[in-house]
Amino acid sequence: APEQIADQAEAEVANVGGGAGASRSRFLSFDERKKATEMLMAGDSIRQISRVLGRAHSSIHKVKIDLMKGRSWREKRYVGPLDLRAPLPRRSSTQHQGNDVHSRAPSNDGTDRTLAPSPASRRPRPRPRPLGRTKKRKSKLDDPHFKKKVEDEMWKNNGHLTTGQMAAILNCSPSTAHSWSKKNNVKSGKVARRA
Repeated sequence: APEQIADQAEAEVANVGGGAGASRSRFLSFDERKKATEMLMAGDSIRQISRVLGRAHSSIHKVKIDLMKGRSWREKRYVGPLDLRAPLPRRSSTQHQGNDVHSRAPSNDGTDRTLAPSPASRRPRPRPRPLGRTKKRKSKLDDPHFKKKVEDEMWKNNGHLTTGQMAAILNCSPSTAHSWSKKNNVKSGKVARRA
């Protein structure tokens, strides 16, 4: 009885794949590359293709990169006879950039094969914008006489001044007055006593 259970378990593992019954390469097979290329051309996402094929996202992403560079799925990991007389898919003329001299190269068998454009012919990427501001925004409230005005008013009110009163003195909104008081370290009740 234990031998029968072990045989059944081994048969089930072999049917699922990847276990003791089957060996699997970490590279995509010819058929898997072909299927992934077809699905990419149909507009499927990398995640969806990796689920269908049962492969890692990174493997499918490499197929996508090869596809974008103009490489055919036939050029990698093909096990079996390769028909070199069959033409490879060519890119359209809209994808060709004008000054690319080395865009076509004859192969050993005499057929032309399209290569990816050289790095010199690609357009340079635009530089990313800096995240912070390059210039500091000027404000009328940066003038030191506003701080003196607020401190004088606080002195008159025994060190207490509401944000609304501060906004009326500064002639701005209460939210602006609140942020101004934080920036200039002006706190209600914390005014220095004059001698």
